[in-house]
Amino acid sequence: MQDSKATKEWWRSFIEVDGLHSAERKRRSFSLLAMSAIAIVVFSVLLITNYQVYSNTLSITLFCGLVAVIINAYIYLQTKQLRGAGIGVALIILILCSLLVYTGGKDNTALYWIMFYPVVSYTMLGTRIGTTLSIAMLIVSTFFLYNPELIQANYGDTEKSRFLSGLMLVITFSFISEYFRDRSHQIITNITFNQKQKANTDTLTGLPNRRFIDTIFIPKVQQSSDAFIPLSIVLMDIDKFKNINDTYGHDVGDKALMHIAKLMQHQLRYSDIFARFGGEEFIALLPHASVRQGEQIAEKLRRCLEQHPLHLEDGREIQMTSSFGVAEIKNVNSFDLTIKAADEALYQAKNQGRNRVVCG
Repeated sequence: MQDSKATKEWWRSFIEVDGLHSAERKRRSFSLLAMSAIAIVVFSVLLITNYQVYSNTLSITLFCGLVAVIINAYIYLQTKQLRGAGIGVALIILILCSLLVYTGGKDNTALYWIMFYPVVSYTMLGTRIGTTLSIAMLIVSTFFLYNPELIQANYGDTEKSRFLSGLMLVITFSFISEYFRDRSHQIITNITFNQKQKANTDTLTGLPNRRFIDTIFIPKVQQSSDAFIPLSIVLMDIDKFKNINDTYGHDVGDKALMHIAKLMQHQLRYSDIFARFGGEEFIALLPHASVRQGEQIAEKLRRCLEQHPLHLEDGREIQMTSSFGVAEIKNVNSFDLTIKAADEALYQAKNQGRNRVVCG
């Protein structure tokens, strides 16, 4: 958390805008399943009702497309790999649409079936992939339509020009719709994220606050205990901080807290969390650290603060020390008990003369 970019990435590893992302995923998932279901029904009906009319090539391709769509939908339901499944069904339909243009379909009505393709591609796969597939469809269609010697169907010049104009309009407006929908979604996501980050940040020091620990960190540990446990808790309380406020004023007291926050952050790992716990009390959460490792880190923090006094603009120097209590979480459900144990160890450190580390 040394610069704004790293800080933002750190917050994103904890804050999830679940509602918005979940709604977007559901929208695309529903679009995929709806498209798969429609494709299965349409392909089946076309095969059953027109197998005597269609050429063998078209009938075999439709049957293979039907099987491929069913397999693709089954794989998605088993794996929930939305992006891969969406690309899979979009490519299958792209190939079949290209074949329809090639053969002309029944009574030369193939071009009517192509118009829906951009809408489906953008809805299932978003702006970038949707544009790629839609342009691919446009290129293939144009190539076939203006090289009549290569295809079986026979299209009139007016029919070809109107179809391509219509397809380009559908692509254009599908792109505009999806692009600005995606932009709106991103803006709302960023606003929600920034609001959550602000609510969980201490306004003075810029550190995570106690709300962050209670509402974000603890639930994340409970969901992914292997990523954190064992976890050491280090409670830190500035010794005789009230004297600093009484002697130098609250503005200098605020500078002291900001000085400590910056100093301590530089002593910890990227995976460690240093937060303001309230008043002049701070907390360090150390993933995959035993109580002995936590004690060593706390001692490192203690020495660092002792050796780096706050220098005021008028040249005065304020020497500060801190007392530490350390405890280890071995069970995700014992967080409150471990906080209490660390707090009791901190109380002992105060009673034993301050400026020391005690393990609970």
